[in-house]
Amino acid sequence: MQKKDGQVAKFMPHFDGPYSVIHSFLETSTYELDISMVLAKCKTFHAVLLKLFYENNNELFPSQHLAMPEPIVTDEGEEEFFVDWNGYGPESDLWCLAHEMEETIVLDEWEVHKKELESQRRGDGRV
Repeated sequence: MQKKDGQVAKFMPHFDGPYSVIHSFLETSTYELDISMVLAKCKTFHAVLLKLFYENNNELFPSQHLAMPEPIVTDEGEEEFFVDWNGYGPESDLWCLAHEMEETIVLDEWEVHKKELESQRRGDGRV
């Protein structure tokens, strides 16, 4: 594990997103973000936990462009997804085939989010 200033890596801050701000509460310095409640248990965060998002300029910094990862595909040609169950240890993690995940709300939301990110990277507004 990597350490920074004596901290273990799993306890270091992790940033996800970007997310849009829905509402700001200036009296408490908190912000409500546009996050699906399926993906997050809390939608309101204190300002010290948030970071401003800066879009990468691919023309100035082409080496910093992050490509979307390709899906994991079995030898039979079916996509697989890694499932990390919230609130359970790594012994409960498993790989599920795409047809086993057809009725999963989180996967549907992730696929919509992935299409939105691809559209933003193309800059055409298509989803």
